[in-house]
Amino acid sequence: MLTIVRNIWKGTVFLVLIASTCRAASGGSGYSRYGIGDVRYVPNARAFGMGGVSFAVLGMAEVNRFNPAAWTNLKRTTFSGTFFYEGFSTTDGVNSAYFGSGEFGGAMIALPIAPSHGIVLAGGFNRYSSVKYDILSTGSEFGTAFDLRNTGSGGLSNALLGLSYSATSKLHLGMQTQYLFGTIENSSTIDFTSTTFLSSEIRRTTRFRGFQFTFGAIHSGIGSWFGLSNRHQLSLGAVFTTSVDLTAERQRLLIRDSRTDTLTLEEGTAFIPARFGLGAAMTIDSRYLIGTDVSYQNWKRYEEFGNHPDGLRNSLRWSVGAERLPARQRASFGDQVAYRLGFTYNATYYRVMNKSLDEISISGGIGFPVGPGTRINLAVEYGLRGTTENQLQRDNILHFIVTVNVGELWFIRAAEE
Repeated sequence: MLTIVRNIWKGTVFLVLIASTCRAASGGSGYSRYGIGDVRYVPNARAFGMGGVSFAVLGMAEVNRFNPAAWTNLKRTTFSGTFFYEGFSTTDGVNSAYFGSGEFGGAMIALPIAPSHGIVLAGGFNRYSSVKYDILSTGSEFGTAFDLRNTGSGGLSNALLGLSYSATSKLHLGMQTQYLFGTIENSSTIDFTSTTFLSSEIRRTTRFRGFQFTFGAIHSGIGSWFGLSNRHQLSLGAVFTTSVDLTAERQRLLIRDSRTDTLTLEEGTAFIPARFGLGAAMTIDSRYLIGTDVSYQNWKRYEEFGNHPDGLRNSLRWSVGAERLPARQRASFGDQVAYRLGFTYNATYYRVMNKSLDEISISGGIGFPVGPGTRINLAVEYGLRGTTENQLQRDNILHFIVTVNVGELWFIRAAEE
Protein backbone atom coordinates (compact mmCIF):
# COMPACT_ATOMS: atom_id res chain seq x y z
CA MET A 1 0.00 0.00 0.00
CA LEU A 2 2.78 2.45 0.92
CA THR A 3 4.65 1.56 -2.27
CA ILE A 4 1.76 2.46 -4.56
CA VAL A 5 1.12 5.69 -2.64
CA ARG A 6 4.78 6.67 -3.08
CA ASN A 7 4.68 5.77 -6.77
CA ILE A 8 1.45 7.72 -7.31
CA TRP A 9 3.00 10.73 -5.59
CA LYS A 10 6.13 10.51 -7.74
CA GLY A 11 4.07 10.11 -10.91
CA THR A 12 1.87 13.09 -10.05
CA VAL A 13 4.88 15.29 -9.33
CA PHE A 14 6.42 14.17 -12.64
CA LEU A 15 3.29 15.17 -14.58
CA VAL A 16 2.98 18.52 -12.79
CA LEU A 17 6.61 19.34 -13.57
CA ILE A 18 6.00 18.61 -17.25
CA ALA A 19 2.87 20.76 -17.28
CA SER A 20 4.69 23.68 -15.65
CA THR A 21 7.29 23.74 -18.45
CA CYS A 22 4.91 23.36 -21.41
CA ARG A 23 2.95 26.59 -21.53
CA ALA A 24 2.76 28.62 -24.72
CA ALA A 25 0.64 31.40 -26.14
CA SER A 26 -3.00 31.08 -25.16
CA GLY A 27 -5.58 30.16 -27.74
CA GLY A 28 -6.35 27.29 -30.05
CA SER A 29 -8.55 26.41 -32.97
CA GLY A 30 -11.29 28.87 -33.88
CA TYR A 31 -13.52 25.89 -34.67
CA SER A 32 -13.80 25.15 -30.95
CA ARG A 33 -16.35 27.97 -30.72
CA TYR A 34 -18.97 25.56 -32.16
CA GLY A 35 -20.96 23.07 -30.09
CA ILE A 36 -19.11 22.04 -26.94
CA GLY A 37 -15.68 22.55 -28.52
CA ASP A 38 -13.06 20.03 -29.56
CA VAL A 39 -14.12 16.65 -28.20
CA ARG A 40 -11.25 14.85 -26.48
CA TYR A 41 -10.71 11.29 -27.74
CA VAL A 42 -8.09 9.82 -25.41
CA PRO A 43 -8.92 6.32 -24.08
CA ASN A 44 -5.38 6.16 -22.62
CA ALA A 45 -1.84 6.83 -23.84
CA ARG A 46 -1.42 3.26 -25.08
CA ALA A 47 -4.48 3.55 -27.33
CA PHE A 48 -3.55 7.09 -28.37
CA GLY A 49 -0.31 5.80 -29.87
CA MET A 50 -2.38 3.40 -31.99
CA GLY A 51 -4.72 6.07 -33.34
CA GLY A 52 -7.18 5.53 -30.49
CA VAL A 53 -7.77 1.80 -31.09
CA SER A 54 -9.27 0.48 -27.83
CA PHE A 55 -12.81 -0.90 -28.15
CA ALA A 56 -11.71 -4.56 -28.44
CA VAL A 57 -8.39 -4.40 -26.54
CA LEU A 58 -8.29 -5.95 -23.07
CA GLY A 59 -6.04 -3.88 -20.83
CA MET A 60 -3.26 -5.39 -18.75
CA ALA A 61 -1.80 -2.31 -17.05
CA GLU A 62 -3.95 0.65 -18.10
CA VAL A 63 -7.53 1.81 -17.56
CA ASN A 64 -9.65 2.38 -20.68
CA ARG A 65 -12.16 5.18 -20.04
CA PHE A 66 -14.23 4.40 -23.18
CA ASN A 67 -14.95 0.66 -22.80
CA PRO A 68 -15.35 -0.59 -19.22
CA ALA A 69 -15.40 -4.20 -20.48
CA ALA A 70 -11.65 -3.83 -21.11
CA TRP A 71 -10.97 -3.73 -17.36
CA THR A 72 -11.56 -7.45 -16.69
CA ASN A 73 -7.89 -8.42 -17.27
CA LEU A 74 -6.58 -6.01 -14.63
CA LYS A 75 -5.08 -8.06 -11.80
CA ARG A 76 -3.39 -5.25 -9.91
CA THR A 77 -4.75 -2.11 -8.34
CA THR A 78 -3.89 0.38 -11.07
CA PHE A 79 -3.53 4.15 -10.94
CA SER A 80 -2.90 6.28 -14.00
CA GLY A 81 -2.27 10.00 -14.30
CA THR A 82 -2.07 11.83 -17.64
CA PHE A 83 -0.44 14.98 -18.97
CA PHE A 84 -1.78 16.32 -22.28
CA TYR A 85 -0.16 18.89 -24.58
CA GLU A 86 -1.97 20.43 -27.55
CA GLY A 87 -0.50 22.74 -30.16
CA PHE A 88 -2.19 24.42 -33.14
CA SER A 89 -0.41 25.92 -36.12
CA THR A 90 -3.28 27.68 -37.84
CA THR A 91 -3.65 29.83 -40.97
CA ASP A 92 -6.43 31.47 -42.95
CA GLY A 93 -4.25 31.74 -46.04
CA VAL A 94 -3.08 35.25 -45.11
CA ASN A 95 -2.18 35.22 -41.43
CA SER A 96 -0.65 32.41 -39.40
CA ALA A 97 -0.16 31.75 -35.70
CA TYR A 98 0.86 29.00 -33.29
CA PHE A 99 -0.92 28.33 -30.01
CA GLY A 100 -0.05 25.66 -27.51
CA SER A 101 -0.83 24.66 -23.96
CA GLY A 102 -0.33 21.76 -21.61
CA GLU A 103 -2.59 20.55 -18.85
CA PHE A 104 -3.12 17.74 -16.38
CA GLY A 105 -5.33 15.46 -18.46
CA GLY A 106 -6.99 13.43 -15.72
CA ALA A 107 -6.55 10.40 -13.50
CA MET A 108 -8.04 6.92 -13.19
CA ILE A 109 -7.88 4.18 -10.56
CA ALA A 110 -9.01 0.56 -10.89
CA LEU A 111 -9.55 -1.88 -8.02
CA PRO A 112 -9.77 -5.62 -8.88
CA ILE A 113 -12.39 -6.87 -6.42
CA ALA A 114 -12.65 -10.45 -7.73
CA PRO A 115 -9.98 -10.87 -10.44
CA SER A 116 -10.93 -14.48 -11.19
CA HIS A 117 -14.37 -13.26 -12.30
CA GLY A 118 -13.11 -10.09 -13.96
CA ILE A 119 -14.89 -7.91 -11.41
CA VAL A 120 -13.06 -4.58 -11.35
CA LEU A 121 -14.28 -1.31 -9.87
CA ALA A 122 -12.82 1.78 -11.57
CA GLY A 123 -13.31 5.52 -11.40
CA GLY A 124 -11.67 8.81 -12.19
CA PHE A 125 -12.01 12.09 -14.01
CA ASN A 126 -10.98 13.22 -17.50
CA ARG A 127 -11.42 16.08 -19.93
CA TYR A 128 -14.42 15.60 -22.26
CA SER A 129 -14.12 18.67 -24.50
CA SER A 130 -12.06 21.83 -24.80
CA VAL A 131 -12.95 25.36 -25.90
CA LYS A 132 -9.92 27.55 -26.49
CA TYR A 133 -9.79 30.25 -29.16
CA ASP A 134 -8.71 33.87 -29.56
CA ILE A 135 -9.65 35.60 -32.82
CA LEU A 136 -8.80 39.22 -33.59
CA SER A 137 -10.31 41.17 -36.50
CA THR A 138 -10.43 44.85 -37.44
CA GLY A 139 -13.04 47.15 -38.94
CA SER A 140 -14.42 50.66 -38.87
CA GLU A 141 -17.71 52.35 -37.99
CA PHE A 142 -18.61 56.02 -38.51
CA GLY A 143 -15.05 56.56 -39.74
CA THR A 144 -13.56 55.18 -36.51
CA ALA A 145 -11.37 52.06 -36.55
CA PHE A 146 -11.89 49.32 -33.99
CA ASP A 147 -10.52 45.93 -32.98
CA LEU A 148 -12.97 43.08 -32.43
CA ARG A 149 -11.68 40.21 -30.32
CA ASN A 150 -13.65 36.98 -29.90
CA THR A 151 -12.37 34.58 -27.25
CA GLY A 152 -13.54 31.35 -25.69
CA SER A 153 -12.38 29.13 -22.87
CA GLY A 154 -13.45 26.17 -20.77
CA GLY A 155 -15.11 22.94 -21.79
CA LEU A 156 -16.61 19.84 -20.25
CA SER A 157 -15.07 17.28 -17.92
CA ASN A 158 -16.40 13.93 -16.75
CA ALA A 159 -16.18 12.02 -13.51
CA LEU A 160 -16.87 8.33 -13.99
CA LEU A 161 -17.45 5.22 -11.91
CA GLY A 162 -17.94 1.75 -13.36
CA LEU A 163 -17.73 -2.00 -12.98
CA SER A 164 -16.58 -4.84 -15.23
CA TYR A 165 -17.46 -8.55 -15.19
CA SER A 166 -16.41 -11.65 -17.14
CA ALA A 167 -19.59 -13.58 -17.91
CA THR A 168 -17.40 -16.36 -19.37
CA SER A 169 -13.68 -16.73 -19.95
CA LYS A 170 -14.20 -15.09 -23.37
CA LEU A 171 -17.14 -12.72 -22.85
CA HIS A 172 -16.36 -9.52 -20.94
CA LEU A 173 -18.95 -6.91 -19.96
CA GLY A 174 -18.82 -3.49 -18.36
CA MET A 175 -20.90 -0.48 -17.40
CA GLN A 176 -20.02 2.98 -16.15
CA THR A 177 -21.84 6.14 -15.24
CA GLN A 178 -20.39 9.52 -16.14
CA TYR A 179 -21.14 12.87 -14.59
CA LEU A 180 -20.52 15.58 -17.18
CA PHE A 181 -19.89 19.07 -15.89
CA GLY A 182 -18.12 22.24 -16.89
CA THR A 183 -18.32 25.87 -17.92
CA ILE A 184 -17.87 27.44 -21.36
CA GLU A 185 -17.21 31.15 -21.58
CA ASN A 186 -17.45 33.13 -24.83
CA SER A 187 -16.79 36.84 -25.08
CA SER A 188 -16.74 39.55 -27.76
CA THR A 189 -14.79 42.71 -27.03
CA ILE A 190 -14.77 45.83 -29.22
CA ASP A 191 -12.05 48.44 -28.70
CA PHE A 192 -12.28 51.76 -30.58
CA THR A 193 -9.16 53.74 -31.42
CA SER A 194 -11.05 56.93 -30.65
CA THR A 195 -12.08 57.91 -27.13
CA THR A 196 -15.36 59.17 -28.58
CA PHE A 197 -16.74 55.65 -28.37
CA LEU A 198 -16.60 53.46 -25.29
CA SER A 199 -15.07 50.01 -25.52
CA SER A 200 -17.41 47.22 -24.48
CA GLU A 201 -17.51 43.48 -23.93
CA ILE A 202 -20.37 41.00 -24.11
CA ARG A 203 -19.56 37.90 -22.09
CA ARG A 204 -21.63 34.70 -22.23
CA THR A 205 -21.09 32.06 -19.57
CA THR A 206 -22.82 28.67 -19.79
CA ARG A 207 -22.64 25.99 -17.10
CA PHE A 208 -23.50 22.34 -17.77
CA ARG A 209 -24.10 19.25 -15.65
CA GLY A 210 -25.75 15.86 -16.08
CA PHE A 211 -25.35 12.07 -16.08
CA GLN A 212 -24.92 9.59 -18.93
CA PHE A 213 -24.06 5.87 -19.10
CA THR A 214 -21.71 3.70 -21.12
CA PHE A 215 -22.15 -0.03 -21.78
CA GLY A 216 -19.38 -2.16 -23.26
CA ALA A 217 -18.70 -5.72 -24.32
CA ILE A 218 -15.66 -7.62 -25.63
CA HIS A 219 -15.63 -11.19 -26.94
CA SER A 220 -12.07 -12.49 -27.05
CA GLY A 221 -12.85 -15.93 -28.56
CA ILE A 222 -13.83 -14.90 -32.08
CA GLY A 223 -10.75 -16.56 -33.58
CA SER A 224 -12.09 -20.07 -32.93
CA TRP A 225 -15.20 -19.24 -34.98
CA PHE A 226 -12.97 -18.83 -38.02
CA GLY A 227 -10.66 -21.76 -37.32
CA LEU A 228 -7.67 -19.62 -36.32
CA SER A 229 -4.84 -21.30 -34.43
CA ASN A 230 -4.07 -20.59 -30.80
CA ARG A 231 -1.31 -18.26 -31.98
CA HIS A 232 -3.95 -15.77 -33.08
CA GLN A 233 -6.45 -14.28 -30.65
CA LEU A 234 -9.22 -12.30 -32.34
CA SER A 235 -11.51 -10.03 -30.30
CA LEU A 236 -14.55 -7.95 -31.12
CA GLY A 237 -15.74 -5.06 -29.01
CA ALA A 238 -18.81 -2.84 -28.87
CA VAL A 239 -19.52 0.35 -26.92
CA PHE A 240 -22.70 2.36 -26.50
CA THR A 241 -22.87 5.68 -24.65
CA THR A 242 -26.32 7.03 -23.97
CA SER A 243 -27.55 10.47 -24.90
CA VAL A 244 -27.94 13.02 -22.12
CA ASP A 245 -29.95 16.16 -21.43
CA LEU A 246 -27.53 18.36 -19.53
CA THR A 247 -28.91 20.98 -17.19
CA ALA A 248 -27.67 24.30 -18.55
CA GLU A 249 -27.54 27.78 -17.05
CA ARG A 250 -26.55 30.76 -19.20
CA GLN A 251 -25.73 34.34 -18.26
CA ARG A 252 -24.96 37.20 -20.66
CA LEU A 253 -23.19 40.27 -19.31
CA LEU A 254 -22.44 43.66 -20.82
CA ILE A 255 -19.20 45.16 -19.49
CA ARG A 256 -18.60 48.82 -20.38
CA ASP A 257 -16.74 51.64 -18.67
CA SER A 258 -16.06 49.47 -15.58
CA ARG A 259 -19.78 48.74 -15.27
CA THR A 260 -21.29 45.28 -15.51
CA ASP A 261 -24.94 44.80 -16.44
CA THR A 262 -26.77 41.49 -16.71
CA LEU A 263 -28.45 41.26 -20.10
CA THR A 264 -30.05 37.82 -19.81
CA LEU A 265 -30.16 34.95 -17.33
CA GLU A 266 -31.77 31.71 -18.46
CA GLU A 267 -32.03 28.05 -17.58
CA GLY A 268 -32.53 25.19 -20.02
CA THR A 269 -30.96 22.01 -21.31
CA ALA A 270 -28.24 20.93 -23.72
CA PHE A 271 -28.81 17.61 -25.50
CA ILE A 272 -25.71 15.53 -26.32
CA PRO A 273 -26.56 12.60 -28.64
CA ALA A 274 -25.65 8.95 -28.10
CA ARG A 275 -22.40 7.48 -29.43
CA PHE A 276 -21.90 4.00 -30.92
CA GLY A 277 -18.59 2.21 -31.39
CA LEU A 278 -17.33 -1.10 -32.81
CA GLY A 279 -13.82 -2.49 -32.78
CA ALA A 280 -11.72 -5.53 -33.67
CA ALA A 281 -8.26 -6.54 -32.46
CA MET A 282 -5.98 -9.49 -33.18
CA THR A 283 -3.01 -10.60 -31.07
CA ILE A 284 -0.34 -12.67 -32.86
CA ASP A 285 2.07 -14.87 -30.91
CA SER A 286 1.37 -12.75 -27.80
CA ARG A 287 3.83 -10.18 -29.19
CA TYR A 288 1.98 -8.24 -31.88
CA LEU A 289 -1.41 -6.56 -31.91
CA ILE A 290 -3.33 -5.00 -34.77
CA GLY A 291 -6.75 -3.40 -34.44
CA THR A 292 -9.33 -1.04 -35.81
CA ASP A 293 -12.18 1.03 -34.35
CA VAL A 294 -15.09 2.98 -35.77
CA SER A 295 -17.47 5.27 -33.87
CA TYR A 296 -20.47 7.39 -34.84
CA GLN A 297 -22.39 10.21 -33.15
CA ASN A 298 -25.50 11.99 -34.47
CA TRP A 299 -24.59 15.60 -33.71
CA LYS A 300 -27.42 16.86 -35.89
CA ARG A 301 -29.57 16.20 -32.83
CA TYR A 302 -27.45 18.40 -30.58
CA GLU A 303 -29.42 21.24 -29.01
CA GLU A 304 -28.77 24.11 -26.63
CA PHE A 305 -31.77 25.81 -25.03
CA GLY A 306 -34.07 24.27 -27.65
CA ASN A 307 -32.00 25.35 -30.67
CA HIS A 308 -29.67 23.42 -32.94
CA PRO A 309 -26.67 25.70 -33.45
CA ASP A 310 -25.09 26.24 -36.85
CA GLY A 311 -21.80 24.63 -37.75
CA LEU A 312 -22.50 21.02 -36.70
CA ARG A 313 -23.00 17.72 -38.55
CA ASN A 314 -22.84 14.01 -37.65
CA SER A 315 -19.37 12.70 -36.80
CA LEU A 316 -17.65 9.48 -37.88
CA ARG A 317 -14.24 8.39 -36.62
CA TRP A 318 -12.19 5.48 -37.98
CA SER A 319 -8.79 4.41 -36.71
CA VAL A 320 -6.34 1.58 -37.31
CA GLY A 321 -3.26 0.77 -35.25
CA ALA A 322 -0.59 -1.74 -34.38
CA GLU A 323 1.62 -2.51 -31.39
CA ARG A 324 4.61 -4.63 -30.62
CA LEU A 325 3.74 -5.86 -27.16
CA PRO A 326 6.36 -5.98 -24.39
CA ALA A 327 7.73 -9.31 -23.23
CA ARG A 328 6.03 -10.54 -20.08
CA GLN A 329 8.89 -12.01 -18.02
CA ARG A 330 12.69 -11.91 -17.63
CA ALA A 331 13.44 -9.92 -20.72
CA SER A 332 15.99 -7.26 -21.55
CA PHE A 333 14.90 -3.65 -21.25
CA GLY A 334 14.53 -3.41 -25.03
CA ASP A 335 12.10 -6.34 -25.08
CA GLN A 336 10.08 -4.75 -22.29
CA VAL A 337 9.43 -1.66 -24.43
CA ALA A 338 6.17 -1.49 -26.41
CA TYR A 339 6.13 0.26 -29.79
CA ARG A 340 2.92 1.64 -31.37
CA LEU A 341 1.75 3.19 -34.61
CA GLY A 342 -1.65 4.43 -35.73
CA PHE A 343 -3.70 6.29 -38.33
CA THR A 344 -7.01 8.11 -37.87
CA TYR A 345 -9.63 9.58 -40.19
CA ASN A 346 -12.07 11.78 -38.33
CA ALA A 347 -15.11 13.30 -40.02
CA THR A 348 -15.50 15.84 -37.23
CA TYR A 349 -18.84 17.26 -36.15
CA TYR A 350 -17.87 20.68 -37.57
CA ARG A 351 -19.53 21.98 -40.75
CA VAL A 352 -18.83 25.67 -41.28
CA MET A 353 -19.94 27.79 -44.27
CA ASN A 354 -21.10 24.62 -46.04
CA LYS A 355 -17.65 23.06 -45.64
CA SER A 356 -17.38 19.73 -43.84
CA LEU A 357 -14.19 19.70 -41.80
CA ASP A 358 -12.37 16.37 -41.87
CA GLU A 359 -9.22 15.53 -39.98
CA ILE A 360 -6.52 12.97 -40.75
CA SER A 361 -3.70 12.14 -38.36
CA ILE A 362 -0.86 9.75 -37.72
CA SER A 363 0.36 8.75 -34.29
CA GLY A 364 3.05 6.75 -32.59
CA GLY A 365 4.10 5.86 -29.10
CA ILE A 366 6.20 3.78 -26.76
CA GLY A 367 5.73 2.31 -23.30
CA PHE A 368 8.51 1.27 -20.95
CA PRO A 369 8.96 0.18 -17.33
CA VAL A 370 10.49 2.49 -14.73
CA GLY A 371 10.11 0.28 -11.69
CA PRO A 372 8.18 -2.68 -10.27
CA GLY A 373 4.58 -2.38 -11.47
CA THR A 374 5.18 1.10 -12.94
CA ARG A 375 5.22 2.01 -16.62
CA ILE A 376 5.31 5.25 -18.57
CA ASN A 377 3.48 5.50 -21.89
CA LEU A 378 4.33 8.27 -24.35
CA ALA A 379 2.37 9.08 -27.50
CA VAL A 380 2.45 11.80 -30.13
CA GLU A 381 -0.09 12.61 -32.85
CA TYR A 382 0.14 14.97 -35.80
CA GLY A 383 -3.00 15.89 -37.73
CA LEU A 384 -4.39 18.16 -40.43
CA ARG A 385 -7.87 19.70 -40.32
CA GLY A 386 -9.83 22.28 -42.24
CA THR A 387 -9.27 24.43 -45.32
CA THR A 388 -8.46 28.03 -46.17
CA GLU A 389 -11.34 28.21 -48.68
CA ASN A 390 -14.17 30.64 -47.93
CA GLN A 391 -11.90 32.44 -45.42
CA LEU A 392 -11.85 29.41 -43.13
CA GLN A 393 -8.75 28.20 -41.33
CA ARG A 394 -6.50 25.18 -41.72
CA ASP A 395 -5.09 23.65 -38.55
CA ASN A 396 -1.92 21.62 -38.17
CA ILE A 397 -2.46 19.90 -34.84
CA LEU A 398 0.17 18.41 -32.53
CA HIS A 399 -0.82 16.29 -29.55
CA PHE A 400 1.57 14.86 -27.00
CA ILE A 401 0.47 12.69 -24.10
CA VAL A 402 2.28 11.13 -21.15
CA THR A 403 0.64 8.62 -18.84
CA VAL A 404 2.18 7.16 -15.70
CA ASN A 405 0.67 3.77 -14.78
CA VAL A 406 1.29 2.42 -11.30
CA GLY A 407 0.14 -1.08 -10.29
CA GLU A 408 0.33 -3.08 -7.08
CA LEU A 409 -1.31 -6.20 -5.71
CA TRP A 410 -3.94 -5.45 -3.08
CA PHE A 411 -6.41 -7.63 -1.17
CA ILE A 412 -3.94 -10.55 -1.00
CA ARG A 413 -4.82 -12.87 1.86
CA ALA A 414 -1.81 -13.76 4.01
CA ALA A 415 -0.90 -17.44 4.15
CA GLU A 416 -1.94 -19.24 7.32
CA GLU A 417 0.82 -20.64 9.49
